[in-house]
Amino acid sequence: MTVQARAPSKRPEIDQYTIKAVIGLIAFLLPVIEVFLDGGIPPSISQSYWMGDLNRTFFVGLLFALAAMLLSYNGNDRRELIAGKIVCIAALLIACFPCNCGSYCADPNATIATLHLTSAVILFATIGWFCHHFAWIARTQMPHFHPEQHRYAYRRMAIYRVCEVLMALSVVLCGADAVMTHGNGSDPYKLFFWGEVAGLFGFAGSWFTASKTTSWLAHDSERNYLFRTV
Repeated sequence: MTVQARAPSKRPEIDQYTIKAVIGLIAFLLPVIEVFLDGGIPPSISQSYWMGDLNRTFFVGLLFALAAMLLSYNGNDRRELIAGKIVCIAALLIACFPCNCGSYCADPNATIATLHLTSAVILFATIGWFCHHFAWIARTQMPHFHPEQHRYAYRRMAIYRVCEVLMALSVVLCGADAVMTHGNGSDPYKLFFWGEVAGLFGFAGSWFTASKTTSWLAHDSERNYLFRTV
């Protein structure tokens, strides 16, 4: 009996657009899941590490998943490759070295807390660069698009701009929290948390947009179909 070989898939074995979609989904789900598990708005997403086994599992697990996706992402140029690896390492350090969250930390360690905060700053700064970089790529590629693709490109550009604003808002809110609380953690407005949410939503929006996985954001000729093999 002759066994006919299946036709090989024409898609790459590791697809950067699918990776971008997954990264965007993880960044969006991280604050949403932690708020649901915490039963309210915490002062910081990182505080979820100390608020129960399930909270910690999702917090660490999602950060490790994010790191794994970024480790496999090589980008379209050397800058994207290096930036992706930086975010990968920063996410791992945030997960492995928890914050010093006051009474939630039984034995606070200043060195570990400093490493956590430094890694978080590096992560948010780098994903902010990605938002700007994706917008720059979309703008430079615009003249080369077919006229039918322009409206989709403009939509992506608009979302990238919104994501850049969210990243800037993240900096403002986290800075305002530091000024108002002087580092003592007593913030009735939860500004630091909302700053983290703004940054993560900007991160999620820019990467999911770059994945081109929906018909609203990409023309059929450039759209990424997650479950199509050709």
